[in-house]
Amino acid sequence: MNRVFCIYLFSSILLFASHKKIRSDPREIGAQTSSFLQKKKKTFLRNIQNDTNAKVIFGYVLGHKKGISKKIKDAHKRLLIMHLFTPSGLHFSSILLFFWPFFSFLKKRKKVLFIFSYTSICLLPFLVDGFFSIKRICLFQILKSIKQNGNFKNIENFHLFILTFLIDFCLGSFDKSPLSFSYSFLFLGLIFANKKFRGKKLIPYFAGAQVIISFFSKEGFYLFGIINSFLLTSIFSFLFPFWLIVFGLPSNFPFSPKIYHLFNHSMNFFLEIISFLDKLTQEFDHQFSSIPLILMIFLISSSISFKFKNFFLSFLLLIHSNPLFNFPFSVFKKESSFSNLKILKIKKIDRILRSKKGTKVYFKDGSICNYYLRKYGYESKCNLIF
Repeated sequence: MNRVFCIYLFSSILLFASHKKIRSDPREIGAQTSSFLQKKKKTFLRNIQNDTNAKVIFGYVLGHKKGISKKIKDAHKRLLIMHLFTPSGLHFSSILLFFWPFFSFLKKRKKVLFIFSYTSICLLPFLVDGFFSIKRICLFQILKSIKQNGNFKNIENFHLFILTFLIDFCLGSFDKSPLSFSYSFLFLGLIFANKKFRGKKLIPYFAGAQVIISFFSKEGFYLFGIINSFLLTSIFSFLFPFWLIVFGLPSNFPFSPKIYHLFNHSMNFFLEIISFLDKLTQEFDHQFSSIPLILMIFLISSSISFKFKNFFLSFLLLIHSNPLFNFPFSVFKKESSFSNLKILKIKKIDRILRSKKGTKVYFKDGSICNYYLRKYGYESKCNLIF
């Protein structure tokens, strides 16, 4: 059976179970902040003298999104880079890549020392609570190191990926952080689905993954955001090791003022790119997932004949826009009650102002109503005076 199809199918089951579990018990266990890290955050904020950059880097390094402005978080969400706020395999891999010249040197000169140092670094995250995504990728790296240094040449990375998640599931990771487990399984599974890594295939694979995530999270997405996500993730992978080193620097480190100044410039540069691409992304249409769209993703990734695919794809595209197969409007916006509509009819309108975002209605008694046209229908926000 097609590996990509299997990843999509099992990820859908995991996401369904995850959202059901969160609804029954909304408390998802995360990384705990030690007193040492609390002091480090205060010291770092005092050193860089930039509240916005400090709170963003706390999110990138520690996964703490508290205090980050809604504008920045919404931009990350539209650009599909909210995973940057969750310390994961991406963060760990970028650090390994940064130190790879050192590991490469050890591997050529002293292989035993290389194995010991590499395994020791991979074991470090298991000494602290939380950080489940990093622990998964570390477990994968340990298994990969055993494969490379043992006589296991026939074992593929995909097999190691399956073994990693089986061990992780048995350790209770899914129970502690179901969404983290599900997202990791989906995206890492798509990366390791092919025997040889092919970056070009990841964009359509991840587009399908985003449709599935959107369906279960009941949130829309921007198709252009998927492309921007790859670009921003690549830039982040290059900058993150430097940010992490700066975050860990002691206050009395030589040339620290210049280093902090460079840090602020790099962070401002990254946030400016996010702001620009966010504005560009919003120029494109906002999409919502549906059952036909999900079935299309499964169909494209399946191994059935091309002739049948064409027929079913055409059929699913035709019914995709039918509200019967999409989410009901009530999922996204509660319908206005009849009593409120009756009051609005009685009130006398003073003036109406129109803008790109929508229409604002002023009533003579001081009440104000804002009307917006969304993909799912009209949305109204009223401040009524009785």
